[in-house]
Amino acid sequence: MSSRKKRATSPRSDTRAKKEEIEETPGALKINQIQDHLSDRTLLGDGQLVPTRLDLSNQSLTTISNLVQFPHLLHLDLSQNALSDISTLSSPVFAELQTLNLSSNKISNPTLSPKPGLQILNLSCNEISNLEPNSFSHPSLTKLLLRTNKLKTLYGLEKSPPSLAFVDLSENQLQNCIGLPPSVISLNLSKNKIDSLEGLSKCCQLTKLDLSQNRIVKFDGVDLTTLVSLIDLDLSSNLISDVNSLRSLSVLPSLRKIRLGGNPILGTQSDAVRQSTVSTKEHDLFEERTRIVSILPTLTHIDDQPVTGAERVGLLSGGHEISAIDQATEAKQRIKRKKKLIEYEIMSQETAQSSDLSFILGEDAGIQLSTVVSATIAEAERRKEEVRKRHERERKETEEQAGEDEGEQES
Repeated sequence: MSSRKKRATSPRSDTRAKKEEIEETPGALKINQIQDHLSDRTLLGDGQLVPTRLDLSNQSLTTISNLVQFPHLLHLDLSQNALSDISTLSSPVFAELQTLNLSSNKISNPTLSPKPGLQILNLSCNEISNLEPNSFSHPSLTKLLLRTNKLKTLYGLEKSPPSLAFVDLSENQLQNCIGLPPSVISLNLSKNKIDSLEGLSKCCQLTKLDLSQNRIVKFDGVDLTTLVSLIDLDLSSNLISDVNSLRSLSVLPSLRKIRLGGNPILGTQSDAVRQSTVSTKEHDLFEERTRIVSILPTLTHIDDQPVTGAERVGLLSGGHEISAIDQATEAKQRIKRKKKLIEYEIMSQETAQSSDLSFILGEDAGIQLSTVVSATIAEAERRKEEVRKRHERERKETEEQAGEDEGEQES
């Protein structure tokens, strides 16, 4: 019998065989597949022209180990695949990544090695239920998208880098705000199960906050005084039924826009009464908006509609009476609100040459601020002084009336 000698295999042939085996695996990323989707070539210092952008979205991928053969990538899109293991992306060859889209996969562990240049990370529509303290330790990260996952807590997210400014945590299972990164500027927490704002006070730089479609009833027990920069607040489709609960928001000095649609906040009238006539519905809406403005006088928009002059006139004349507060106390509060309006109106006169500030009193109040825009600086100064004097007279009259009310109550 003749026997055949077994050939010794070289390391190179082993590597080639392994690559071929990987590429034959269903869902594996193939080299030619990568080459077909490369773009945005950049010239390196050594004169080499290399691609920096790779779009592999919607390719039914399950493994991406071949990606390590393509360093220098700056933008990588792996969305809409079937990836569950992203450990390949922790390789040092991906240290230059700036944007990484991993949305719509099957990822449960989002932790990657720190990437110095990574700025945008999209992990929306995955299966993430827990975070680690080092999950997002990328020092330049500014935008993090975690929409539509299974997060119940945010423990670990507070360890995110101070550069993180934009965070989307909508459509999760959160019940409070504990663990939020203090550096966040724009925050989306809509479509969760939030009934407590505990933990929100740490977000001192917050300017835009979306809390729509949650379970918020009121704001008791939460310190909101730290949110001095908050401008835009969406509270639509919650469970707020008492307009007086909005008084807790009066500590927000920069608040300009609020959304309250979809809350049971329109008094106690039945739907039949509300729907009886268009005029009744319009009257109810006007009353509620006027009342909201009286509580939050810094507002310029309610439910994306500008606050009208007529609604501010309601504020200047005392607004809607609140039965739970006696007349003397309400008079004092009106004085404070009028002082704030004086400041806003004087400010508007000073800047009216370059912008339309009709939200202060508007046409409905009989004051045409549009004429101020075309007026001379001297004319604007004269009107400003008139406004100041008029409000000073009203303030004194209101204080005197409040004093008389207190004297009657004491007697």
